[in-house]
Amino acid sequence: MNRKKGLAAQYVTNPEPMKIGGRILWKAYFNQRSNVMWRAVNIATVEKKHVLQFILMSPDEDGLRSLESLVRTLRFTD
Repeated sequence: MNRKKGLAAQYVTNPEPMKIGGRILWKAYFNQRSNVMWRAVNIATVEKKHVLQFILMSPDEDGLRSLESLVRTLRFTD
């Protein structure tokens, strides 16, 4: 999607595990430039042959940390 829209995204960390709601998801931080520089994190997992992905974006790191804390409150049911 980023390439299609001409938005440059640069990953700044390697994927690392993150436990949310008793499950392991993987997260990696990236920066994306449009008319402003966005701080972002991609959090993803594969469940029952489906990809569940959260992409959180903020113009600053404090906002991104705040969004991440919301994702950490998720609970999964089977």
